[in-house]
Amino acid sequence: MNSQLNVLYIDDERENLIVFRSSFKRNFNVFVANSTKEAWPILETELIQVVISDQRMPIQTGTEFFTELKDQRPDIIRILRTGYADFDD
Repeated sequence: MNSQLNVLYIDDERENLIVFRSSFKRNFNVFVANSTKEAWPILETELIQVVISDQRMPIQTGTEFFTELKDQRPDIIRILRTGYADFDD
């Protein structure tokens, strides 16, 4: 039985998805999505325990996505990442 955590990483930059998957696939079951829209089908079919999301994405920010996610799946650990030092985000 596989006891690794299921982690979903969301980022609009494909290179970041590739690096994340290759860096963490030995320790976690890694799922990746290029947008929050791509993330929802994964969340509906997989038992995801941790979601890591980029903040700045074209259609929906990470915080906007996490607000929706908290309402639907409050049990999921949510981690927001950003490469910007914008405190307003």
